[in-house]
Amino acid sequence: MNTYYGDFGCPGPTINGQANRRCSYLLSTYPLEPSAKPTLATMWSAYYAGSKCPDGFKGGGSSDSNGNSISYCELVKTKLDPPSKGCHWIGDPIEPTSGITQEAELDYRAPNGLLKFVRTYRSDISQFTSAVSSSGFFDYTSASLAPMGRCVNGQYNTMRKDASGNTIKASHCFPLMPTGSVATPHALLWDETGRQIDFNMSSGTPVPNTDVHDRAVKTTDTSGNVQWRLTREDNTIELYAANGALLSRTTADGKTVAYSYSTASTPAAIAPASGLLIAQTDPFGRTLGFRYNSAGLMTQMTDPAGQAYTYTYDTTSTECAGGTCNRVVQVQFPDQYAREYLYNESSLIGTTTPPSPPLLTGINEVWPATSSSTGQTVRASTFGYDSDGLSTLTQRAGGLDQYTVTGRSSGSVTVTDPLGAQRTTTYQTLSGATYPSRKSQPAGSGCSASTTSWSYDAHGNVASTLDVNANRTCYAYDLSRNLETTRVEGLSNTAACTYTATGATLPASSRKVSTQWHPDWRLETKRADPGKITTSVYNGQADPFNANATANCAPSTALLPDGKPIAVLCKQVEQATTDTDGSQGLSASLQSAVPNRVRSWTYDAYGQVLTETDPLNNTTIYAYYSDTSFTGTDPNAVGHTLGDLQSVTNAKGQMTRYTQYDKHGNVLESVDANGVTTTNTYDSRQRLLSASVGGQSTSYAYDATGQLLKVTAPDGSWLSYEYDAAHRRTAVTDGAGNRIEYALDKAGNRTSQSVKDPSGALARQVTWVLDSLGRLQKLKVSNAQ
Repeated sequence: MNTYYGDFGCPGPTINGQANRRCSYLLSTYPLEPSAKPTLATMWSAYYAGSKCPDGFKGGGSSDSNGNSISYCELVKTKLDPPSKGCHWIGDPIEPTSGITQEAELDYRAPNGLLKFVRTYRSDISQFTSAVSSSGFFDYTSASLAPMGRCVNGQYNTMRKDASGNTIKASHCFPLMPTGSVATPHALLWDETGRQIDFNMSSGTPVPNTDVHDRAVKTTDTSGNVQWRLTREDNTIELYAANGALLSRTTADGKTVAYSYSTASTPAAIAPASGLLIAQTDPFGRTLGFRYNSAGLMTQMTDPAGQAYTYTYDTTSTECAGGTCNRVVQVQFPDQYAREYLYNESSLIGTTTPPSPPLLTGINEVWPATSSSTGQTVRASTFGYDSDGLSTLTQRAGGLDQYTVTGRSSGSVTVTDPLGAQRTTTYQTLSGATYPSRKSQPAGSGCSASTTSWSYDAHGNVASTLDVNANRTCYAYDLSRNLETTRVEGLSNTAACTYTATGATLPASSRKVSTQWHPDWRLETKRADPGKITTSVYNGQADPFNANATANCAPSTALLPDGKPIAVLCKQVEQATTDTDGSQGLSASLQSAVPNRVRSWTYDAYGQVLTETDPLNNTTIYAYYSDTSFTGTDPNAVGHTLGDLQSVTNAKGQMTRYTQYDKHGNVLESVDANGVTTTNTYDSRQRLLSASVGGQSTSYAYDATGQLLKVTAPDGSWLSYEYDAAHRRTAVTDGAGNRIEYALDKAGNRTSQSVKDPSGALARQVTWVLDSLGRLQKLKVSNAQ
């Protein structure tokens, strides 16, 4: 009798839709057929991991109609993200109160800013996030939670036996889910920066926390497919498919980047499965392409010029379930420069038990060898953590720009800056996020220790601040949108915030700023400052300077995903007022004898400026290419792309033409109104190498990290620059041998400057003496005799 083995997901527990138990079975009584699947009664043996969530996750669930357990696992987040409106990150950076290390790595950015690829490491989820690994909007109101392509490296194992009886352990990863009970209907936005925003779905409509400025609406496309439309705080609209995949991102002025995903017909050499991001395309056709290995990890990005960026992952690790953490350990750029990522270095994790998933503890710069230098590896950044995985250290090369965090307790944290000064911040929790309420400042030369403090309204908006000089600023908001409507500055430390009320008489030396907003966007439409009102009229909105007729400065076909006109600025009018302190707000009396200053614009269907008219009624005209045409092969192809600027004509009719571009969108050749041609060359990282104007060329040289090393003028004269390992400029030398050297303290402040003649003799010395707060106390200049 032949023995046959098979493998299948056993009836029984499932976690996030995946069978949690894998069974091997013996087939001895019937022939093996593709459709054959024995019942539990015919099983030979079963190996299973059990219905257990991985470390750091919590579980909940129910049973199906057959009584089988259905379990769901959620990432445990005890604190929400620090509010984006806060400016309390320090160093490289870390956020002291939440203990999050966040490192944004920009791998690519197009000249027009539309195409870019950024990976953001977040220590609270212990991985890099990006458009490839996150950017999802997930509706968890349904009973079935299918696994997503975007997931957290908190893995669980399933075990089975192969045909030879060997045990095989396979790993899976979990979709990132919001905090709270799985019994509460909710949806989650997980953006490419790693930020997670929870929406309560109890009412059937997504409702975020009151301190969140993002809004979500459920819609359908023209084919009846469910989509989610999110209007973000940064004035973009994002569309997500029903499965959570990001479909497009559109700016308020109408520029859309589209996201494409693999399907069953995608070649395996590009993506091994459906649902993986394979292209990011701007409105003019430029594309970033992505390829994956058999495990679904992105291993290559291709830029618009066809250049490859490679991503390497760890192959083995004892720190994560499944034998590998699938963490990125190196990214190599087209010029062979690379960045390496180090994890769980024992001296930096505050525990003898390495965290799982691992924490990022260091970044190395790998400089390739050149004709004039050997390759080298430089430690660029270091991060440290306590035993709970909370950030305690950030520093750059050589221990410079070092910040340490100590004394972290319930409600306070102490930070020591690179100069050794300590500041203690106390904080409060609002809507699950931490907000600083008070920060101490040590004494400096000539001043005693002091504090800065903040108070907040119920939505987490700053209601008042008190700076170290005891000056109070008060704020008022439109709470339906969390938009600032009034600000009063220069109040005394004992003043109440009643001065934000309309028409309130202000104390001497204070000033008020009042603001009105676009009905759909976080764009100012009217702002009253002391002595001036500025009115901004946007496309599709009423123009108060034209009998409230609807402003129309873009084609009627130029619409946003919500069907409304693109929000481009049609007109801006500045009017002088008699309101010297701003107390009259938006109703301030005008100075009739002072003419208005008016600027106006028109646009094409892509939201690109066609005409610009200044306050003197001079008009500049812009024209763009209507097609894409290149000659030559990548990455050196020459031509133009749809939407590239073709010409600029000033008010006198003088035209500058832009005749050649590269695939990224950098200008290679232009001809000015006098017929003078300028040609530019760039390296593989889009850094300007040379600029030749009328045959006179200036050249530029860089190191592997992009720091400017040398500039050579058309006459052969030059300047060279030197830097320390922390990328701080330390010297400048000219072609005649003159040299300036800089000494810097650990915070990067310049403490001395030495000017030397070609013989190396000191010609001039400048010394700066700073106090503990980095403020200048004494300046000494000495010249050689």
